[in-house]
Amino acid sequence: MKWLFRIAIVAAIILGGLYFIGRSMGSGLIISAVKDGYFADVTYDVTIGEILDVVSDKGEWIYEIPNEEEYSMANIVRYKGTYNGQPMELNFIVFSGNPRLDYFRLGDNVINRADNLFVPTESEIDAVPFALYQIYLEKKK
Repeated sequence: MKWLFRIAIVAAIILGGLYFIGRSMGSGLIISAVKDGYFADVTYDVTIGEILDVVSDKGEWIYEIPNEEEYSMANIVRYKGTYNGQPMELNFIVFSGNPRLDYFRLGDNVINRADNLFVPTESEIDAVPFALYQIYLEKKK
């Protein structure tokens, strides 16, 4: 009976380890979907990650699983960095591998998408990718 208990403990440890490894790999894939993706309305020449690397200093990508019921079918990828000494944050909602900018903060200024997540409508946040791309082009000169 002792050996059965030991086998159960070892199996639980192995399964737990595999779960955390799989979750870590999954979050890396979702971050890559955003980082290697494009602001489709702006350009397909430069990835979101390349733009943010030039625009922002000390950037960090963070994967989150949302708790809110409205976001239950999506994942959140957050980018935190600084621009001209001010904290900058972008939140991307990822549905089926397709990222959408949902929140932008620069210093005390916040722009977010106030519409329903599943009904894409024009919002002032849709201007943010254009502004970031213009800053990218100016800094690359």
